[in-house]
Amino acid sequence: MYRVIPHYFLFMGKQELLSWPLFRIFFRTMDIAVNRKNAAGAALAFKQAKEALRRGEAIAIFPEGTIPKTIPKLHRFKDGAFKLALETGVPIVPVTFLTNWKLLGNVEKSDGTAHPGTVEVVVHKPIFTEQLTEKDLVALRTQVFETIESTLEQRWK
Repeated sequence: MYRVIPHYFLFMGKQELLSWPLFRIFFRTMDIAVNRKNAAGAALAFKQAKEALRRGEAIAIFPEGTIPKTIPKLHRFKDGAFKLALETGVPIVPVTFLTNWKLLGNVEKSDGTAHPGTVEVVVHKPIFTEQLTEKDLVALRTQVFETIESTLEQRWK
């Protein structure tokens, strides 16, 4: 992400990332960790993310919330990232990682080790949200999902 996105950004991710050997190195100082097992903790993370966006900071969020077993096919996206964008009016920039699934494998079931290789990435055009409302949540989530999914399908068909 840091090589692809030249500007400062925060990561928002599940608290469990801190226990994975490979990810612990990078996410040790994760800016916004989400405790998905605790509603109050998740709400606090959402509030922190909203405040960061309002300060003009960018946030990287993986909206699936987990690495699917169906890789390179995506799981359905969760609503959180899209609610944040709609409530703050910030654009969403979809990013497709074409080869991460091959390099990382299923890290949730392994020891967190990765394989060497080149990461292929597509940074898509921003999707602007300032004119959208909560009624547009499903359409926005679907648009981002289809942008990433179609790029994966084209690469791996």
